[in-house]
Amino acid sequence: MKIKIYIAMTLVAGVLAACNQQTKKEESHEGHQHANHEGHDHDTTAQNTSPAGPSFNSDELTNVYAHYTHLKNNLVASNEAESKTAATALKTATDALKDADLVKAASVTASANDLEGIRASLNDLSKQLERVIKREGLKNGEVYVEFCPMANNDKGGFWLSNSKEIQNPYYGEQMMKCGRIEETLK
Repeated sequence: MKIKIYIAMTLVAGVLAACNQQTKKEESHEGHQHANHEGHDHDTTAQNTSPAGPSFNSDELTNVYAHYTHLKNNLVASNEAESKTAATALKTATDALKDADLVKAASVTASANDLEGIRASLNDLSKQLERVIKREGLKNGEVYVEFCPMANNDKGGFWLSNSKEIQNPYYGEQMMKCGRIEETLK
């Protein structure tokens, strides 16, 4: 019996170590161009605010990142309806960047039928957006490339954030703090 308890405690400790608990900080919604996606339910559970977020060398990229942040925040909140709306708006915004790989990734996300499908497409979308951000550059601020090792059936999954605080879009409330910062884009 003691062995079973020891094994259970070891497993719990391993999960907690993999999920790297961090402190709370709010996510930016600044630069979000509402004219391009009116009618959203900007529920405060899905929209966190902070005094400043990153700005990019391209207005189109700033718009895309604002839509991406809106999508990610709604995935964190597990708001399926608003995640679908945000994914569709993001797909439309990516067209202006004329980057075929990013548009394709955003199209896959926008065509997902449910929250799980959107989450399954998030890793590729995030990697494509990260690549475009590195190519186009930031005017100011930082973007954190965050990673959850347990997402996508333990293959891991990336997402982008304005905050050092881990708020996991792959699991929402189930594993809100699971993840770590892999890179800081400046």
